[in-house]
Amino acid sequence: IWIGTTDGLCVLQKGQKTFKPYSITKKDLRDNTIFAINSDQAGNIWFGTKDGASRINPYTSELKNYTMEEGLGGNYVYRIFSDSKGNLWFGTAEGITVYSGKSFTNYTIDQGLCHNYIKSIIEDNSGRIWISTNDAGISVYDGRTFSSYSEKEGLLQNHIHSLFKDKDGNIWLGSSRQTLMKFNGSDFISFGLNQAGGSGAD
Repeated sequence: IWIGTTDGLCVLQKGQKTFKPYSITKKDLRDNTIFAINSDQAGNIWFGTKDGASRINPYTSELKNYTMEEGLGGNYVYRIFSDSKGNLWFGTAEGITVYSGKSFTNYTIDQGLCHNYIKSIIEDNSGRIWISTNDAGISVYDGRTFSSYSEKEGLLQNHIHSLFKDKDGNIWLGSSRQTLMKFNGSDFISFGLNQAGGSGAD
C-alpha cells in the first residue's frame, strides 16, 4: 500500500504491520508533495506531484521523472488514471495529458476540453473518459471529440470535485454544494444531504 504525503512517500509492504518511508537512492522524486498515485499495466507506480510526475519500478527502485519538457501538459499533476486500454491520463492545472507508453498527447480548451483545471478522471462502461473540472462542469471524451456538461445541461453546479462509477455503471459526481449527482445513462439526478439511493431532487 502506497501513501502520498506532503513530505514524500510511505509504503506498507506485504506481510508488514507498519508503514515506512520509501527511500529513493538513485534519484529524487520531482517533489515531496504527492497529489496522486496509480499504476500502469507493467506494474510501475506513478506519482503526481506539484512539479511533474514520477514513475518507480517497485522491484528495482528505478525512478524516472516527467515534466512539461518530456511532454506533460502541465507540471501540477493532480490526478492519474489508468484506462482499460492501458493509457495513463494525467489531470493537471493546464489540461489533460494521455500517455500511451510511448508518447504524450495533450488536450486543453483549444481541443474542446471545458476547462484546463482537472479535478477527477474515470472511464464509463462504454469506454468514454469522464473528466471533471474546477469550475466548468465535466467533459466526456469518446476517443475523438469532447462533449461537455454544465449547469446548462442539468448539473447542480460546475465545480465537480470527484467522479465515481458504481457496479451498475452509473456515474456519480461530487460537488462543493453539499450535493451529490448521479448520471444514469440519460439523466442527471441530484441528491441532497438527507437523501439516499431512491428519489432525486432539484
